[in-house]
Amino acid sequence: MSASFNVLDRGWIPVINSDGDKELLGIRETLTRAHELREISDPSPLEEYSVYRFLGLFLMDALRPKKQRSIRELLQSGRFDMEQIEAYIALCQSEGVSFDLFDEERPFLQSKFDPDDTGSMKPSYKLDCTLPSGNNHTHFIHSSPEILVPDRAARLLLTTYWFCTAGAQGYPSGVYGAPPYFGVIKGSNLFETLASLLIPVDTIGIAFDKPPVLWRRTSPIVAKAEVGTVSWLQWLLFPTRRIHLIPDENGKVSGVYFCQGENYVNKEAWRDPYVTYRSNDTTVFPLRPHSDSPIWRNICDIVDIPGDHASRMLSLYRSIHSEQDVRLTLTSQASYLSVHRHDLTLPLKLSEPDAVDLMMSCISAAQQMKRSLGKAFGGISAIPAASVSTATKEFEKSCEEGFWTVCEKLNAGNSQLQQLYYEYCTAVSKNALKLYDTIPAKLNLRAHTLAEIEGNRNLILFEVKKLAKKEEST
Repeated sequence: MSASFNVLDRGWIPVINSDGDKELLGIRETLTRAHELREISDPSPLEEYSVYRFLGLFLMDALRPKKQRSIRELLQSGRFDMEQIEAYIALCQSEGVSFDLFDEERPFLQSKFDPDDTGSMKPSYKLDCTLPSGNNHTHFIHSSPEILVPDRAARLLLTTYWFCTAGAQGYPSGVYGAPPYFGVIKGSNLFETLASLLIPVDTIGIAFDKPPVLWRRTSPIVAKAEVGTVSWLQWLLFPTRRIHLIPDENGKVSGVYFCQGENYVNKEAWRDPYVTYRSNDTTVFPLRPHSDSPIWRNICDIVDIPGDHASRMLSLYRSIHSEQDVRLTLTSQASYLSVHRHDLTLPLKLSEPDAVDLMMSCISAAQQMKRSLGKAFGGISAIPAASVSTATKEFEKSCEEGFWTVCEKLNAGNSQLQQLYYEYCTAVSKNALKLYDTIPAKLNLRAHTLAEIEGNRNLILFEVKKLAKKEEST
């Protein structure tokens, strides 16, 4: 008997129900009960987000909300119309779509087995992009390769398309290059969360479904083929890898055929509706994790709807829920050793232009003072690097705490923007001077070093004066 795992009805989507208990559900039951379920929940942030995004894409193809009004009406109904969902499933099946992971002709989310792929056979852990690959795997992992159960394999198929960070023999890791921060807005239940992933079709601006979404595609995925034009549905689940799961006699996944997929060569022309974008003088680029840029320093871009930096998803949410706070989860992966997830509750008032300008000014002040603190410490070899690192982290923490205080006051209706900026700059300056004076006081330093420290103190005082002048002109 051949292996079978139908994702419509077999449990692979990890959810939390209204009682707080965990369940594994198929697509049908998840959507049927979405208004009764709290959320999708998985120990892996990447798998959790991937399931949200897949269901959002499934619903976009099934429901095709033409206008913003269509999404409002859906939210008012309080649940998904399962007759419409079932009609979509029947349409897919009439086209030959199989929702079975191990179907011989059209395995779900995969390529049909090709004898030429046998040279690309890999152990099943290859699908887990949080594990090191190549020689790194031998170095870091000292256990037998994992044999995947089908539900986990289904989730990892999705994470491979969106979060793979490893290139493949000169071909890019994914359609985005390095994965950006992907967002999802959490509602009071799973239905509301999934509804926030819907985008009005009349605002998309490119072909919606020609070519169709991956599971409705009939043409083979051609390894290394360059693609210059995509549809909206095609882009959101682009086959950057050719994948075929290999089941064993117990129905588990013991291996996988895994090689290069197609290569989209026009990345700059595309903006993902669930991603924040930044810009410089020459280009626009997605917000990605960076070791020197904690998430709070990117809040301005995340909420900047007027400046067209915020995600399309957040902009749409604000137009529908104008008076509500937004619970935003951002997920990304910088490398197999670095998975990022941030759960933020942001007042929509922060997206107003004056608020964005104030937050940008506060962040700039913190960055300027951090640089001056680093310069002041950097030229003094007698101060241990560990002490400098500790001081810098303490300063960054104090800047972040003060920044959120400013945000709270903005949300409470404080319109004295100049006063808020003055208070923030004053606090940042005092904290920088306090840390600069405290660290040397803990060390047994020679007189000439103390004199050098006092001289470098002027670097911080100079920055304080610059901030004071800026406050006066604001």
